[in-house]
Formats: sequence, structure tokens, C-alpha cells
Amino acid sequence: KIDTPLITVKYLYLNYNRKPKTHRLNLVDSLRDNNLLCLGYVTFQKGYYQTLDETTGNTEQDFHKIQVQNEPTNYIKEKDIQHSRPEDVCSLGNLEIWNNSYLNVVSETEFYDQYHLSEKTWKPIFGIRPFVLNSNPTVSKVLEKLGFYTPSMLFKRKDLNDCNVESIVSLINELKTLNSVQLYNLYQQQLPMLQHNYKRFIEIATADRTKILNWPQAIK
Repeated sequence: KIDTPLITVKYLYLNYNRKPKTHRLNLVDSLRDNNLLCLGYVTFQKGYYQTLDETTGNTEQDFHKIQVQNEPTNYIKEKDIQHSRPEDVCSLGNLEIWNNSYLNVVSETEFYDQYHLSEKTWKPIFGIRPFVLNSNPTVSKVLEKLGFYTPSMLFKRKDLNDCNVESIVSLINELKTLNSVQLYNLYQQQLPMLQHNYKRFIEIATADRTKILNWPQAIK
């Protein structure tokens, strides 16, 4: 069950990272340099950030409880120690963490592929959360053409169309100035758009699954 956030949330933002790609390193470096790591729940491959190794533990998911087509599935895949964190493509992770987080900071898989939309982008849409994208800017354009409200619409900030580290850090710095009631009210303002996104996701997935499973490369 995905709950509407209470007036207070434990984490201002949630940012899951696994493979240490350059755009993800740049993001976490900037969050650290701006003293924002303490405000969110951030994961990364072990060995890069001691603070994150200590605060987020081995993994943010409970893989033994993941089910695909009603069959228990273990996604650890021989413990997959290459990136220290098992890959999770089928769930929102630990729902206690999800339900206690406001903003989902999506670290997409590929930065230079203009049409790479993975499950990472779909999760906040399905999970009814405001989100921003650390990705190629075209990802935002694809979402808009598919009929979704994008981060720039949710937060009324055109710079979020750039999908870059600077705009993400700037937004988090802005959000941290809000008190709990203001943050809750902001979420309530965004909720109709988030609910639309959820319904649109279901609509597209039901009508043509290839639009979810394979990003629409024909959209320019």
C-alpha cells in the first residue's frame, strides 16, 4: 500500500543509485558538497561514499519478498557483489522508506541515450511521488509527449527540463526552506497531477505494453 505522506516526512528526497556512472557520481558529489545528503535517503555502490555505506546499509530492498507473476523470485542473483546492491526492477523497494519520502530523484541508467527510460523513471509515476530526472533532457520531452506531467510542470520550474545536477540541487535547496505544513500543502497541490500520471501509466500499459517496456524511440 502506497500511503499519502503525512504532514511530516522522514526524508525530503529519495535517490537510489547502484552502478557508479558519471552522472550519478556528479549528483551525489553535489548533494554532499551542498550539505544535502543528511536530508535524503541516498544509496550508492559501496566504497565510494563512506557516509552512505554507513547510513543506508547493504540494500534498500527486501528481495526475498519480491514476487513476479505470483512466483517468489530471488533477485540477488548469486549476491551480485559487482555493484554491491541487487538490481530491483519490479518494486518500489522498502515501502516504509518510500512512504516516508517526498521527492524522488531519478538517476536514470544512461545519460547519453536520448530515449532511455527505464523502470527508474516509471517508479515515481506508479508510486505517486513528485520526481526530478538526472538523465538526458529528451526523457522529459518523451514523457510530455506521452501525456505525463513532467518535473517542470510539477514544480513550475522550466530549468527542471534540463534534467541536470544543478537544477536538482537548486530544487532541493528550495524545498528544504519549507516547513512541514508548506511541504504537505505543496504535495496536495501536485496530487491531481500525480494521480493523472498514475492513471496515464496504467492506460498506456494496458493499451500497448511496448510503450512501457520499450521506450518510444520514434518520438522526436
